[in-house]
Amino acid sequence: MKAFYGSRFSPNQTMTPEGFLVAHNVPISRAGWYEYLASEIGADTTSGDRIVKVFRDPAEVFSPAAMASFEGKPLTDGHPPAGVTPDNASWYAKGAVQNVRRGTGEDNDLLLADLVVYDERLINEIRAGKREVSAGYECEYVPNGDGTYSQRNIVGNHVAVVESGRAGDRVRIRDQSPDDDAEAAAKRYGIAVKKDGHRSPPKGYPEDREDYADPVNYKYPLTGQHVQAAVEYYNHPGEREKGGYTPEELVVIGRRMVQRLGSGYELRDGRIITPRENKQKGADSRMKLKLPTRRHSRVTDVLAAIGLKQFAVDAEPDEIVDAVDAMAEERASAQEEPPKSNDEGGAPEDVKRIEALEQKVDALTEMLRKLVESKTSDAEKSPEEAIDEAIAQMEDPENTPPRTQDNAEEEESHTIDPSMVEDEAGPVAPPEERPQSGLTAVDTAYKIAALKAIKPIIAAIPDPVAKKKAADAAIAAIKGKPSTNTYAMIERANRQRARDQQTNKPTAQQTPDISQLGREWAKKYNPHYKERA
Repeated sequence: MKAFYGSRFSPNQTMTPEGFLVAHNVPISRAGWYEYLASEIGADTTSGDRIVKVFRDPAEVFSPAAMASFEGKPLTDGHPPAGVTPDNASWYAKGAVQNVRRGTGEDNDLLLADLVVYDERLINEIRAGKREVSAGYECEYVPNGDGTYSQRNIVGNHVAVVESGRAGDRVRIRDQSPDDDAEAAAKRYGIAVKKDGHRSPPKGYPEDREDYADPVNYKYPLTGQHVQAAVEYYNHPGEREKGGYTPEELVVIGRRMVQRLGSGYELRDGRIITPRENKQKGADSRMKLKLPTRRHSRVTDVLAAIGLKQFAVDAEPDEIVDAVDAMAEERASAQEEPPKSNDEGGAPEDVKRIEALEQKVDALTEMLRKLVESKTSDAEKSPEEAIDEAIAQMEDPENTPPRTQDNAEEEESHTIDPSMVEDEAGPVAPPEERPQSGLTAVDTAYKIAALKAIKPIIAAIPDPVAKKKAADAAIAAIKGKPSTNTYAMIERANRQRARDQQTNKPTAQQTPDISQLGREWAKKYNPHYKERA
């Protein structure tokens, strides 16, 4: 994941502490047809400087070589009169191009990048409305045989911020100033800008407008833990009136909520009707299943008769719990009853009935437990299981799932807010004392051995959140994906444990001393490590 340090004041723009501007997800080029003058591409001009159609083939625009050629190239204020080179870069370079990649979805014909702008004048021009972008590059123009041409072997030199680019207004820095952006959103969604509305996403809430039922004012968030509160807020008439919405605007917001929330939700009489309300209404219109609760009502037999699976599908979780409790009570009461002897002197007549009942209760209880578990989401893997899985993948790489669009590492850049960074970064040794990792140059066996060695240390961390972070960091570091400092994560958890002990807070278990962990690992697993005096 690419990340920039600063304050993200709009979905696609970040300001760094120094005042540099980061423009995220900027289209710098697109595939498709363009119009050039014949003289611009070196075509035959004997019949005049006519307009020539030129095709940018997606296979050329998004080739690994073409995309790599733009990575790290200078950002300029307009196109310079010549290509940017070390001789003139101090004159023309106003920033840098980073994280070049192909867009997805409706942007799949666009070449995207993040632009870091260093120059104050260009930053002010961008904020004042200079937004379109044009790529500067070299290529070959190959005739197609019908009077048109195609570009081949594209090699980037720079990316320019311009007033008007050849690729059109889709190839531009996204987001305007917060107020201008809100007015544009108001026209798009049919909701007016409100005086008390937000001009940018509130801290801790979604950054994308589409994740709000009111995307203009960043209200009614529709992701994660915010959804239920948004529904309750919408359903409270007094709160909605405080927002100053018209009836038409409330219908737009309600429809967006229902569309995002999915099946089971509907907009009815100005309220969002939840699946539970719909289910309750349906239950009120038919005879609701009532579990018998009297001592001899045989709950077990009733469940067996109606079909346990059907009952579990229709019942709420608390109803399932009640059924299990009822079966347990029935079993206890049956055991407490004195057995009745039959007249023929054989075994008590209730003994067989009680034994059969116990077997049914045990079987049905186990089935209900599994059905309840199936209604809840799968728990996340424990840190120890995650480490075991990483080891298994390295031991048998052929069974590792292939990289797909769904599991590929997210390429869009993010912003790390300075206010969210912890003060303690963990112990950092001087450069000359840091052990030199041999993992990048040695066999996979060393990585596996390192993960096995760190597993018991991470398992000893009492705080489950710190334990998970440490495990994730260890796996990422050893597999070659830089992440949070593993040593710092473990050391921070260790210091927290010490503070807890000082305040007599109980801990799950003792954490081993890891102050020399780095040296011990280096000695054990790094063949290049040398002991220093």
